[in-house]
Amino acid sequence: MAQTLELTATNNDVNIVEHMVIVADRNFDLNDVAVRRQAEQNAINISIPNQIMPETTADGDWGYLRIDNTTNKPISRVLDTEHFTNKGYVIYLEQSDEIELILDAQLPAQQIEDRIRPELILASIPVPLAPKEEIRLWVQFQDGKNAGATPIYLREEADLTAHRVKNTIVNIAFYGVGLTLLVFLLLLALLLDSKPARFYLVFLFASISLNFQQDGYFSQFFYAGDPNFHALTRLLWQVLMVISYQLFIVSFLDIKRRHPRLLILPRAFIGLVVATAAVYPFLNGTEIYQLLFNIVAWTFVAISVGAAILAFKSRIEGSGFFILGVAIFISYLSYSIANKFLSEVSYAFEVVRNVKALQLLDASVFAAAMLRQTFALRDQRDDALKSELAAAQESLTATRAQLEAEKDRDRAKVLAEKHRERLAMASHDLRQPLTSLQLALEQAETSSPDLKQKLASGLDYLNAVLGDTLKSARPDEDGSDEHAASGDVVPVQVVFDNLERMFGAEAKRNGLALIFIPTNVAVKANAVGLIRMLSNLISNAIKYAHQGEVEVICVERDGIVSIEVRDNGKGLTKKELARVMNPYERNQTEGNGEGLGLHIVKTMAEQADLTFEANSNPGKGTEFRLAGFGVCS
Repeated sequence: MAQTLELTATNNDVNIVEHMVIVADRNFDLNDVAVRRQAEQNAINISIPNQIMPETTADGDWGYLRIDNTTNKPISRVLDTEHFTNKGYVIYLEQSDEIELILDAQLPAQQIEDRIRPELILASIPVPLAPKEEIRLWVQFQDGKNAGATPIYLREEADLTAHRVKNTIVNIAFYGVGLTLLVFLLLLALLLDSKPARFYLVFLFASISLNFQQDGYFSQFFYAGDPNFHALTRLLWQVLMVISYQLFIVSFLDIKRRHPRLLILPRAFIGLVVATAAVYPFLNGTEIYQLLFNIVAWTFVAISVGAAILAFKSRIEGSGFFILGVAIFISYLSYSIANKFLSEVSYAFEVVRNVKALQLLDASVFAAAMLRQTFALRDQRDDALKSELAAAQESLTATRAQLEAEKDRDRAKVLAEKHRERLAMASHDLRQPLTSLQLALEQAETSSPDLKQKLASGLDYLNAVLGDTLKSARPDEDGSDEHAASGDVVPVQVVFDNLERMFGAEAKRNGLALIFIPTNVAVKANAVGLIRMLSNLISNAIKYAHQGEVEVICVERDGIVSIEVRDNGKGLTKKELARVMNPYERNQTEGNGEGLGLHIVKTMAEQADLTFEANSNPGKGTEFRLAGFGVCS
């Protein structure tokens, strides 16, 4: 190496740090021409150049380099760090004995006129050189040993522009694909409830944020050129990446369930990472911190390799993708390997581009591993649910016999209740003929001509009802009702004559006219059941209609017969009418019945496949209709 860098038409993209020598400490007075000449003379007399390296520079040291245009043409060069901050370089140009500051990343943001956006690469103003002209560069290192880690390239503006365009294209692709992967991982975590996807989502977000900061895009919102701020913020992203990656490994391999004893390793490593980050502001640049850094780096590599081995032995779903992802991950995130790799390559930008591509490839591989594992776990859960369903079906089959037995018991209870209700209905029905008999007996002394006939009709009805009740009270297999199956030919007028003899005296006693419209229609019905239904309706009408008349009429339309009972009593509202249709409900204002009459009619009509309708208007009266009788010739 020499102290003079000779520029030709071919030696472009030169790292000037490799050609500098250290000439003075922080007390060097750059503005004094004599001091500069003496320092330059000392640099020329150095037989072996004191190459500037990170381990040899101290805070405030001055470096020197002379550049000579050996061509016969004017040339122009710029200084480019391929980064948005130079981590402490301050560069002065001496041309024609004049000193000019051409590159300083630590000035306030508004004073950095040579920061070119949107590429956000820090570069100097163009430096023109006339044919055979010499210039001198004076560089002061602001933060000691870290300064020599970043190269400074001397290159043509066209090459710088090409680098910036390539940088922009790579960044657009990187952040576009990165955001797409973030959305995919978010959907995987939310929709498929993947715990590994949640941790890797944090890791990828921190990785993208770290690149976003290192590319300088954060300076769009706040100034990030300060080396301390930049270093601490970058450390924050790196710590977040390491912790979330460890949690991703633990959850993907299900270490808590499969290998609980191994949990101590990632937990201890996370503690080591946090402790190392905590002492960074105090021990940065010391041998102790470098030792901690190396321990963290190699432990990180060892845990990653161990995770790949564990995945291979466990044979869990997605382990192949996981092992490949770990291999890619180690290649670009192991600090010692990455730093060594970057320092041995001439074009740092090409390395950054390749690392970004590896990051996206790694994220894609891990996403495939998580997707494969998630669907496999869902299949296992589905199989478990199917087994549980089969067991539940067997249990259901085993309990069906018990349910059938309980149904038989319930059926017996229903039959008993039904028989009890029938007896209650019979008791209610018996009240009406008994009343008629009582009235007839009161007239026995007068020897009315029709007394015998009334007593005979009432007693015949009473015997029929009692016989029907006793017969229906006898338990049968299915609890069917005899009224529904009966189908005798019944002359309606005969029924009317019997009902008139049963209720005529009671109606007259209540001041009512009981009118039966004569008819010669015969219907198919159960005679006793028909009389029971009509007697309940007539009894209700007589009981609640205190004036006027009660009319019973048989109507035939299109071969269908209906029998109607009408009165012109007080009538009922719709709400009252709906209530009295229920058993043991009656008009609370009057009457002393059991509240079963209308319920009996409704039940018997349903059993005989008849339609029972009721209409009532308050103040005008009520009309009940039994419809659906078949006409018999």
